[in-house]
Amino acid sequence: MNTPSQDLIDVSLRARWRHHQRLLIAIIAAVLVIGAFLEWGPIGLGNGPLRMGMTGDGFGAVSSRRPVAIVTPLDNLGGSALVIDGVQILGNGIYPAPRVRATEVMSNANCGYLSPVRTTAAGFVLGDDCSGRPLGPLYGRAVGNANSTNLFAAFELRPPPPGACWLMTRIVTRYRVGIRHYVASDPYVLAACAGAAKKAETIADAAAGIESP
Repeated sequence: MNTPSQDLIDVSLRARWRHHQRLLIAIIAAVLVIGAFLEWGPIGLGNGPLRMGMTGDGFGAVSSRRPVAIVTPLDNLGGSALVIDGVQILGNGIYPAPRVRATEVMSNANCGYLSPVRTTAAGFVLGDDCSGRPLGPLYGRAVGNANSTNLFAAFELRPPPPGACWLMTRIVTRYRVGIRHYVASDPYVLAACAGAAKKAETIADAAAGIESP
């Protein structure tokens, strides 16, 4: 049987342990926050200065055997250069999103929604009289502000299987301006079906909230 003094000692030890435990948790949390800051830098609010997407919707019939590409401007609305770290193309869960085979930066381009692709030593090149030419990798590329040369991001996409379709609704981009990191989400509604343009139009219109006639 414990004496009153032993009970007081036990209570004191438990209180000290709880105090040290809370202090240890606070130290670990602070170390994690500092580590994340050193690894990634401060997190920017909102989309930041980058705009990469389109309004409205696009669609097209494509071959199930040949990859296609899409092009979108890299609009830097800020005053400093930014660097792109990664891009993800999202769908809406009803149809699969297209799978990205390759990415690159292109010069000033005048391209349609879906362009056939051929591969060269410099990168993939878009057909259908697309005027842009490959300028190298997209990831790690510094993109200047509005006063700099116009640049475009190009994505080589796997075509849908025979009789199938894919749908993209947003482009999500991870990038940084100095040590500040951003995640931008821009709308880009585009549907492609293997050999079925009307079905692709219906899918794109539904995703964009437009009623087809």
